[in-house]
Amino acid sequence: MSLTSRNASLRTMASVLALLLGATGCADATDGPTGPDWRRVMPDMGDGQEIDINSLVAHEGGWTSWARSPVWERDIPKGIDVPPQSKLHILMHADCGSDSADVRPLELKIVAPSGEVIHAAKAGQPGVEALTSINGISYGQATVPMICAAAAARCEGDALEWPLPTRDDPRFVPTCKAF
Repeated sequence: MSLTSRNASLRTMASVLALLLGATGCADATDGPTGPDWRRVMPDMGDGQEIDINSLVAHEGGWTSWARSPVWERDIPKGIDVPPQSKLHILMHADCGSDSADVRPLELKIVAPSGEVIHAAKAGQPGVEALTSINGISYGQATVPMICAAAAARCEGDALEWPLPTRDDPRFVPTCKAF
């Protein structure tokens, strides 16, 4: 791997990790019956991170949902022209435990405001080191916990209440394995 390619991979990895940990935030999301329903992770702070709660589905013993955030310069692979207001989309798989969640990103895309996919990569493809798993993400106001809370609410037939009042709220843990 060339130094330039390695640096691009490291920049992308930093962006993905920030989104997974809730520090940063799909045109092709699996639309629910009424289309996508993007919800802000930190609604009072205008953070730009969102999940599409209508794209939430059971997957391999956990849950997947699309998350999106602004595209930062560090997210842009070398040689790709990204228009202003483009978004970074990540399909995340979350295993929601009683105290924390494990996550593995499955796919990432950079999407232009027009809906055009400018760049796409899937976990397991050569050169996609940025899509790494993270274990033990504490519950709180962040992207992965919001996916868990949305799954838990849907298991109970309830609407998503967000943010949840405490980190040890049982409404982070889904009680079903599928909808």
